[in-house]
Amino acid sequence: MKLNKQLIINLLLIFLLIVFVYNLFEVINVVNSFSLKSPGIIYEEGKIPPVLNILVSGLDSAGNNGSRLGVEPARADAILLVSLNIKEELVNIISIPRDTRVEIEGHGVQKINHSRSLGGISLLMDTVSKLLEVDIDYYFEADFYGFKMLVDELGGIYYTVGRELKDTLTVPPILVPAGTYNLNGDQALGIIRYRNYPLGDIGRIKVQQDLFKAIVNELLKPKRLLQVGSLSQIFYQYVKTDLSYKNLVSVALSLRNIQIEKVNFLTLAGHPSAIGGVGYWIINGNELIQLKENSIFRR
Repeated sequence: MKLNKQLIINLLLIFLLIVFVYNLFEVINVVNSFSLKSPGIIYEEGKIPPVLNILVSGLDSAGNNGSRLGVEPARADAILLVSLNIKEELVNIISIPRDTRVEIEGHGVQKINHSRSLGGISLLMDTVSKLLEVDIDYYFEADFYGFKMLVDELGGIYYTVGRELKDTLTVPPILVPAGTYNLNGDQALGIIRYRNYPLGDIGRIKVQQDLFKAIVNELLKPKRLLQVGSLSQIFYQYVKTDLSYKNLVSVALSLRNIQIEKVNFLTLAGHPSAIGGVGYWIINGNELIQLKENSIFRR
């Protein structure tokens, strides 16, 4: 299925806002504005690099770290690297578990999400860049509280919760009943924030993807066109990026013929392990080497 220019532009905005790893080029009927905090490199039309790599980071302002966009320190609660292959009209998206054990320059070995609180978005970009041995062109940061606002603005999301999610120790507490029903914003945010899934962070990523698919289906309904103004205000408030609107439009034009079958999703392979009483995600070294050798993020 081919998508028109405005559809692609709006989809990319929605995707980067809600830190979503599914259906990158299916959503964009809804929003046509977002917050530009500082312009990145401006590429002339037709001179965009063959591959653009964008780091997407989600901050949990509702959680214990009390983070807000632009406020330091704040840990990244979700980390994605989105690679847009302009030449081949291909999109590769890799999820990096927040507990991934890495070397952070100047701070030793820690969880990768700590790099955001230790040195801001620039250190997070540097850490991911060194881990995957790729150049990162731009970043997007999205406040998860904007996700709650989005769901409430949509009037809720019809979704099946496989089991009760309960965590009374986190702030605010999480209590999401099991069953199939219309989730409100607090419940949807609770699903995103909940950490005690059977497979840990990997299980959390899978549940997030399923929930985001349900949101995509809701956003695609024609009636959502009537909410462009209110939705765009949410996006404006809860997104920070150094990608200029001019560059975004140029990329969208370059990818206007992309098909959803050419959007690939990956998760940084590994296994959970406790080291010194701290839980980490330990990367599978062989698969990391193979990922680097495949050079899917390189120009």
